[in-house]
Amino acid sequence: MRRPAFRSHYFPAFYSFYYTALAATARRYGYALALHGSMQRDLDMIAVPWTDKAVSAERLIEVLRTRHGLFKGQPAGAKMPHGRRCWSLMFGGHAYADISVLPRRKAKAESKTWADKNLYANDFRNKQEPAKRRGKK
Repeated sequence: MRRPAFRSHYFPAFYSFYYTALAATARRYGYALALHGSMQRDLDMIAVPWTDKAVSAERLIEVLRTRHGLFKGQPAGAKMPHGRRCWSLMFGGHAYADISVLPRRKAKAESKTWADKNLYANDFRNKQEPAKRRGKK
């Protein structure tokens, strides 16, 4: 009996199933996991540090790999634009995931930014305009 041909249209359903489990694990380690791409060929995800207790990118990838039975592929922690790093993880067969992890940053002390100052200035100007329109100074 002839073996059925490889069917890539099964990938979106397969990836959707795995995404929910991967996202739950990432959340436990301080990251939000977001999807991008069509999921036709591979599962493209972005891991964003979401809490102050987010683990390192290497630790996150290792936890995802070991907890979900994934295999490391290439590139292993390749540096990408804006400081993110990328890993490929294989599910087995032809299915794989690309995960980009954004860098962790220390939170800055709260202060008014340039944008905040200009918004307050615009609020003040908007309150003064009706008087100018009536011809009053």
